[in-house]
Amino acid sequence: MTGFPVSPPPAPRKRFGQHFLHDQGVLARIVAALAPKVGERVVEIGPGLGALTLPLLNALGRLEVVELDRDIIPHLRERCAGAGELILHQADALAFDFRPLAEGGALRLAGNRSLRRLAMPANALRTAGSYLSQ
Repeated sequence: MTGFPVSPPPAPRKRFGQHFLHDQGVLARIVAALAPKVGERVVEIGPGLGALTLPLLNALGRLEVVELDRDIIPHLRERCAGAGELILHQADALAFDFRPLAEGGALRLAGNRSLRRLAMPANALRTAGSYLSQ
């Protein structure tokens, strides 16, 4: 069963620039813009409490995420349990090496923050499908 964790989630931390997305309309637009398909290689940056993670995981069956805040990870695992294969990387996305994830094909990046500062070769990304916001 997927849903919100039984334990209360941690509050957003300003030092990580966190702001947890809750607006279902915005979430629906992001997922529609990405139009995820089973078998695509998608990495979500900063999944937070999983508001975008869960619909992406349901659509894809497998999703990799990069999350800096170690306190959020147990809540994210609990919320997404049973929805598909969730691969969590506890790291700073600005320092994370995406190249191993891009081996064998392009990646699509998803997130509700700007992804422009990521250190990654442009030819490893299929940015047209990524949701970028300011």
